[in-house]
Formats: sequence, C-alpha cells, structure tokens
Amino acid sequence: MTDDERFEAVFRENIRRRSRTAAGQDKGSETSASKKPLALQGEALAAKVAENTQGLILDVAATADLWLRGVPPAADNGLRQISERWFDIANDGLYGPDAYGAEIGQLKKEAERLGAYLGIELSINPRYRLWTPQYTTIKASPVLLEPLMENFYEMLGDMLFDAFLSREDAEAAGVDDSANCAAVMAYADLMMDGELHPWMDACGRVSTALVMFISRVLRLPPPLFAETKDGHYAAIRDLMEHASYYVDALRRGAAFGA
Repeated sequence: MTDDERFEAVFRENIRRRSRTAAGQDKGSETSASKKPLALQGEALAAKVAENTQGLILDVAATADLWLRGVPPAADNGLRQISERWFDIANDGLYGPDAYGAEIGQLKKEAERLGAYLGIELSINPRYRLWTPQYTTIKASPVLLEPLMENFYEMLGDMLFDAFLSREDAEAAGVDDSANCAAVMAYADLMMDGELHPWMDACGRVSTALVMFISRVLRLPPPLFAETKDGHYAAIRDLMEHASYYVDALRRGAAFGA
C-alpha cells in the first residue's frame, strides 16, 4: 500500500468509525432540539456522505501537499479558510444554505446588542451552530464563537508551525517526535469538536479532516482512530490523555494495510 493509498483508506475508515451521519443516521436532535433534520435520510444520506468524504480526502491531501511546496504552516488565516471549505464540502447537499435563515437573523440581532453593551463588534458566521452545547466544558455561546474560533486558529497555527520546524530537526537527528506531533492533533480535535464544537453540522468530520491534514503536513502516518465512536471520545476532554490516544492512533495508522 502506498502512502497516498494508506492516507485515503485511513481517512475513510476514520469517518466510518466516528460519524453516525456516515452510516445514514441523522442524530442531530440529540445534540440540540434546535437542530433541523438533514435534507437526506437513511441510505441516501449515507451515500451522499460517502461522496462528500471523497471530496474531503482529495481536498485535504491537495491542500497539505500545497503547503509542503511552499505555503507556510504559520498561516493561521489559512486554517480558517480551509476549515470552512471542509465544512462546505462535508455538508454539500445535506442542508440548504437558508435552512437556518430566520434563526441566524435573530442571532445577529443578539450579537449586535451584546456587542454594543460590551463595546466590541461581534459577528455571526452562518456555518456556526445557533445553540449552546451542554456536554462541553466551555459551553461557548454562539454569539461568542467568532472570537473564540479566531483565537483557536491562531493558537493552532503557532503550534503547527513549531511542530513543523521541530519535525524537520527531529528527522535530521533521527529522533522520534511523534508525541509532540500527537499533541497538536489532540489540541485541534479537542477544541474543534470536543469543546468549541462550532459547526452547524459535521463537527466530527471536519475535525477528522483537520487532524488528517496535520498528519500529512508533518509527514506522519495518518492516525487511525479507535474502532468505535465512544472509543474515540473516551479521552477527548483531557488534553494529555487525548495526546496519548493520538500517539497510539499514529502507530495504528502506520500499521494499517501492512
């Protein structure tokens, strides 16, 4: 199996293991009563997610390879752009752009009122959720997601840049720095899906795209997730434990298809 074949196979397997939507299950109402049903259900939903997953795989690989040819991993604004593009790819055909039009309009008014009170400008991203998840530690309000995500992209960009430079030094010295790289993936996954959970839908699929992108930029084997969704999320809220999880995931990925 070539490196590209392994990347695609592990990516597809990770989506299968992590995403209930990929199995044709629309469980959005379990996240929030405010979530509306997707445009497709059952086998049609599973087929569309499979099609969108192929688009994600191709885009993530191409974007990572472009960065390695000269686009610097320090470009945190690039992380925003590519993450939002992956959201669009993952959700293509699953819900319309105006599905939450009225709700977004109301949230913009709330953001304007809060922003005026705080003396700051708050904007609303139409890709972001309109509810506050109760299963996270941060419980970030949707009106605060834009500045929180900006901080996240900046922090992750710095971490990725540092890991990229350290990786080059480690490769030259023949040192195993997989634990350091795993920590970057763990942080990205924890904040994107476990705590901020920003997207209207497909947080798990976009987070998977992000960690697969990080693995390719850092020239590592693609991390292979635990066999079950519960297994993947067992340690996500503890950054140290989640980093250890990704060390194991990298080992599983390196052995996949061997």
